[in-house]
Amino acid sequence: MDLSEVVLFDNAARHPWELARLQVVKETLASILDNANPKAEPFQILDIGCGDTFVIAKLAEYFPQARFIGLDINFTAEQLSTFQEKYTGTNVTIHKSWDAIELEPSAIDVVLLLDVIEHIEDEISFMSSVADNALIRDDTHFFITVPAYQSLFAAHDVILGHFRRYTSTSLKKRLAQAGLQTEMTRYFFSTLLFPRLAQKLIEKIKPRDVQAGSDVANWKGGEGTSKLIKNILILDYRVGSFFKAIGINIPGLSNLALCKRSV
Repeated sequence: MDLSEVVLFDNAARHPWELARLQVVKETLASILDNANPKAEPFQILDIGCGDTFVIAKLAEYFPQARFIGLDINFTAEQLSTFQEKYTGTNVTIHKSWDAIELEPSAIDVVLLLDVIEHIEDEISFMSSVADNALIRDDTHFFITVPAYQSLFAAHDVILGHFRRYTSTSLKKRLAQAGLQTEMTRYFFSTLLFPRLAQKLIEKIKPRDVQAGSDVANWKGGEGTSKLIKNILILDYRVGSFFKAIGINIPGLSNLALCKRSV
């Protein structure tokens, strides 16, 4: 969850979208690591914009053989201290700046940018600076997720501080401008397209208060409802994966890209 949405660090009720996206990230990251060149030392995975650390903590449990570095420039001093203490002795380290990361040059194997770049006004310069960092090498994998389709930009995006949404074409274009070569893009969470379209149409009649909290932060659904929606979204993703494998990219509310530094 983005730090702008955090009310309590230990939110009990996670939005089913967030839980389903976590599964998407787990499965995609597992595929990246399975296909990576074997290493004697642990894989180093950098999560830029790690927010309230929910995702990085779950990934670290799922991949105990890897080391995870969380980076978020928006941490307050109190948040940074709390998280660093929380993960002491684990395979997770948390930082507020690049300079605080104590690794050898070219050490990072995977960079995660999970629903981050839509929050950055000049995301091309930002991604270019990441790609050019001394910790990144030519075969470092970039795993990026973003909201899809600018035509669906709505009050929800304004509340979350989004500057834009992306089609696969616009995402690949921006990645190329940042010096990243896209290896794969795909949409996911197709079942959320119609609710978002309906929301967009309703907002034309009755504008939404952009001062209100986001749907993710304000989720009040019960455990049964959350589990049901999460499982539907995971099934949605896997059905999309099947069609992607046969060359059909089904539209969805979210988009992901895998890329590496252009050489």
